Amino acid sequence: MNISERKRRILRALATENIKTAEPVSSQVLSDRYLCDLSSATIRNELASMEEQGIISKTHTSSGRVPTTLGFQLFIDEILPYCRPTAKELSQIRSRIETRVGEMENIVSKTAEALSEVCDLPTVVLSGISPNAIVESVKIFPISDNECFVVVKTSEGYLKDIATSAKSVNVEACESASIYLTKTISGLSLGSINKTNITAEFESFKEIIAMLFKVIENQQSAQIATSGHSKLIDKDSKSAKAFLELVDNKPKLKEVIGQNKTEQLSVSLTNVDGAECAVVSASLRDKSGKPLSIAVMGPARMDYEKVIKAVRGLSKILDEEEG
Repeated sequence: MNISERKRRILRALATENIKTAEPVSSQVLSDRYLCDLSSATIRNELASMEEQGIISKTHTSSGRVPTTLGFQLFIDEILPYCRPTAKELSQIRSRIETRVGEMENIVSKTAEALSEVCDLPTVVLSGISPNAIVESVKIFPISDNECFVVVKTSEGYLKDIATSAKSVNVEACESASIYLTKTISGLSLGSINKTNITAEFESFKEIIAMLFKVIENQQSAQIATSGHSKLIDKDSKSAKAFLELVDNKPKLKEVIGQNKTEQLSVSLTNVDGAECAVVSASLRDKSGKPLSIAVMGPARMDYEKVIKAVRGLSKILDEEEG
């Protein structure tokens, strides 16, 4: 939405104050604390116009305003490019994260705990490639009489594993299976692949394809860790309830956390069981190069700057560790 620079200033101030206080914001507060060069009357006129545009809304309990979903999305778009941790902030994030993430064991749960502690919000971490990853190619290599090395290239990285067959396998069968599977399932998401995708043509190497399904099934049961369940209770009871219900619904949880299909950070506002929630997500990699999908969840009025800086700080720390 194309709005004037003055409206952008007012929106930034209003959203910042609402995030800080969790209260509707009046024109007088905006004038006194953020926009001393604008009169309260001028701000009121602009607020009325912004309300008509659906950027803010007036509450029933006071004369103050709060950002709507559209307003928060505009606010996020404004601050996102500039929310990067300073050297001091990165050092603070590193000291709190490295004590937990430094160990390779339980990397998923440790990452969730550390990020939740830094952001003071619930966090979800999913190890491995998400079910939304799109298959690009399949390569299968025989490594013994009844073992194959399966490599599935996806939009989020490589899925690799050794699979065992009850029958012997050979180079020719593996090459034929690789060509057929790449042609048949490329372009599909991992979560949508099932045996109905495969026609009768695969009978000659069905044992090899059975291995592929075993690898994909193992991937679908990738580890999920959540932390900070109680951190929303005092901030926003509706969001807290939505998060708790989401944790119990693993398929939906994977769907929410898997919305980010790139390695860039993204911020989205989504309705979860009637609660308007904000999700800051990113696809990272741990020390071994294994993909980690992370998401920090909170109310629409979460402290975006703090959370975005923490996620970018974590990304930088893991990149350095990987390198």
